[in-house]
Amino acid sequence: MKRLAYLLIVLSLNAIPIAAQSKAKIKPAVDGRPFYRIDQSSQRKPSYRTIPPPANAAQLNAALMKAVGVDRAELLVRLAKYYLAAGLDDSARREFNRALDIDSGNEILVTDVVRLINNTGIIEQCENAAKLASDFLNNHGKNEGLLIERAKARACARRFEDAFDDISTVIETNNRNRNYRSMRESYLLRFANQDYALATRQRIIDDLEKLTSTTPSSAGEKFPIDILLNEYLSRARYYDYHQKFDLELADLNRAVEIFPDFALMPRATLYRKMNRYAEALADLNRGIDLLTKRNGDLFTYGLFYERAEIFVILGRYDEAIADYQKCMSIYPRTAAYYEAKISRAKQMINK
Repeated sequence: MKRLAYLLIVLSLNAIPIAAQSKAKIKPAVDGRPFYRIDQSSQRKPSYRTIPPPANAAQLNAALMKAVGVDRAELLVRLAKYYLAAGLDDSARREFNRALDIDSGNEILVTDVVRLINNTGIIEQCENAAKLASDFLNNHGKNEGLLIERAKARACARRFEDAFDDISTVIETNNRNRNYRSMRESYLLRFANQDYALATRQRIIDDLEKLTSTTPSSAGEKFPIDILLNEYLSRARYYDYHQKFDLELADLNRAVEIFPDFALMPRATLYRKMNRYAEALADLNRGIDLLTKRNGDLFTYGLFYERAEIFVILGRYDEAIADYQKCMSIYPRTAAYYEAKISRAKQMINK
């Protein structure tokens, strides 16, 4: 009977967030029984059904505890989730604490609780989530899922250096996971101390360079070359933003050595900024040849556009028009834009 009662209660919770009833539209009571709106998003006439007692969250909570007992930590977490959805933070915290009191050593439970608190996006609550995760990790050792959630909690609390450290710990045993590396990159970009951020990125690059030199190459295997390339390109973007073009060029030169297909374009763009047009055109021509041989015209759009812009600067309008037409053929939906570009180039020829 207890299992049946538990199943019915869970099903009812999935159907109706009782704690949020105050936000739902209530029709006048009929025969003393309240109505709850079921289909609020439907364009048709809304439908309602009666809710038998208990009619509020407090009574429901008591009934649940009586029906299934207090040893159901997952049910308490479910209740807390509904309280969070209803904006009842104190009630949610109470149920989380009850669940943890029942099964404080359950890593799945603790991870779920931290994740739910993180989803609120409230700095103070994220701090509490980070502390909860830290207490568990200190007592029970490393846990990948909980480390990731603690990283998110710390990032939510604007502690990006600590979040970075957590994800770095996870990457030590999952160094091929690109999602983790993307998370770490996002935290690194938000470091308050940019000198420390640059020093940290240099350590990452040095580690990847060593890994690259000791990893045997095989057909179709991109790791760790692709990750090393991304590190150089990311730092080059940082240098570009701060107009440190010599440092940017050094990183782009190494990126071209690693994987020219995706590094020639940003280096050509930098050469254009530095008024080194001949070198920019050489990179663009090489990039167009490489990508055309491997993928056809699919990835050459940006290269043709960049080359056309340089041709305009150099007064080589016929060549610019040819490249604009190539861009238009690759993406026909941009025809109006390129027709205007071509028209201006023709006007320059006729001057």
